Amino acid sequence: MLLETTRKSPSTNNQIQKRISLFGKLFNEMAVYSGNLEARLQTKEEENERLWKELKEIRSVRSVEDNDEW
Repeated sequence: MLLETTRKSPSTNNQIQKRISLFGKLFNEMAVYSGNLEARLQTKEEENERLWKELKEIRSVRSVEDNDEW
């Protein structure tokens, strides 16, 4: 008797399955988006490292040039 009262109608089961499916799709889209953000972040970090190295090189060249002038 308890089992009969807790059973869902076919339409309710359908709605639940649709929601689970939509949640799965949303979760996958979020994972893809997160992966894309991670890739962009990695690219920016690499660019940042490259620019810092360039800046250090420029500073060291200028420092040598300044010392040569004295």
